[in-house]
Amino acid sequence: DQLSRCRLVDRRVRGFRPPQSRITAEWDDFSLVFRNFDWCGTSSRTIGDVPAMHDHLVKIPIKLDDFPLFKAAMPFSAWERQLIGAIESNDFLAFGLHDCYADLWLPHYPALLEKISRFGEIRTFDAVADDAIFASAL
Repeated sequence: DQLSRCRLVDRRVRGFRPPQSRITAEWDDFSLVFRNFDWCGTSSRTIGDVPAMHDHLVKIPIKLDDFPLFKAAMPFSAWERQLIGAIESNDFLAFGLHDCYADLWLPHYPALLEKISRFGEIRTFDAVADDAIFASAL
């Protein structure tokens, strides 16, 4: 039971992202809420394009991540252009970076943050979840 083991390590972690956005019985909404998770980041293909509260859990749509850097051996510059294009064409965009692929993006990270900060505010998933939680209380 991965969620229970996660909680044994640190109860302060507020969110969860299922590997490859595959929701299993262990990682369904009820299980996440039962273990006091506030948000779940998963593919926008399954939940839409806007963060929203569903069944006491904030669903944060992830538009893209760094998997193509690894899987398709996409050069960072091409991936960065894809990311910036997606940012430019969306009012909200969440993306993910995996620590296991960090060698592919970490050298570029400070410059990437500087570039994308020109398009809007960079926020954590916790901050996005807080907005959705407060909005659902109104």
